[in-house]
Amino acid sequence: MFSLDEILDALSNPMRRRILELLSVSQKPVLYTAIWRHFELPSTGSLNHHLEALTDRRLILRQSTGYILTPRGKIACAISKDLEDSYQRRAIGERRPGGEGLDRDISVKPFQKGDIFGLVLKAGATSSKGPLSEERVRKEIEGNRKQWLELEARGTHGGRISSVVNLLAVEKAHSVGNISGWEEKIQEVGMHKLVIDNIVSFGDPVVSRKLVSGLVDYAKKGGASSVVFCLDDPEDADEAAIVESGAKLQFEARHRYFALQLR
Repeated sequence: MFSLDEILDALSNPMRRRILELLSVSQKPVLYTAIWRHFELPSTGSLNHHLEALTDRRLILRQSTGYILTPRGKIACAISKDLEDSYQRRAIGERRPGGEGLDRDISVKPFQKGDIFGLVLKAGATSSKGPLSEERVRKEIEGNRKQWLELEARGTHGGRISSVVNLLAVEKAHSVGNISGWEEKIQEVGMHKLVIDNIVSFGDPVVSRKLVSGLVDYAKKGGASSVVFCLDDPEDADEAAIVESGAKLQFEARHRYFALQLR
């Protein structure tokens, strides 16, 4: 018997869900190299780990001609699709053609000194990792900003960090989240990218999408060629927003590393 707990455990990793989806749309077995190329992974270690996990759970089967879904895998894939559809309807809202489908008025702007004290943060917000008090949120956001300002002042990495990136999401005069990191620019080799290492959305998928889309717009206006997300145990809503932006998972170890090419 394939229990609900087993299904949810199997679907808990986004890469495994994407592998199941890839196999579900193929009319024939999919070769290992084809899976690897499809996800543009820099190494095989992460792919081997996920394929082994799916095989151990009897969701996929390896044949001489490639990988296929098992009957259990087809059930898991169908449930994954149902969950994704429900998520879109309930958490994000139905999308309208030509629009984001988000009717909440959330603005994303660069974080300026004093913003954290001029805005009332949501008290009692809860993330998937537990409740976040107003005091804890204030300390985290302000501490993160101070850390990167210190790095910028010291010219960390031989001057590669040209500025701190810290954007604030504001809804009805309340701060509802922020996204932060730094900008790397080396004119001699034409490198210009934004590196994001922290997203605070309190597990709100709408805030996550607004923060990521606002960050991408900010990067494009600044002339950046790429955005890199390097996150340690990201919220599910944040990772979903990153993937939706078009960023590709490059590898995962202690951190999950996504890259989005802008030009």
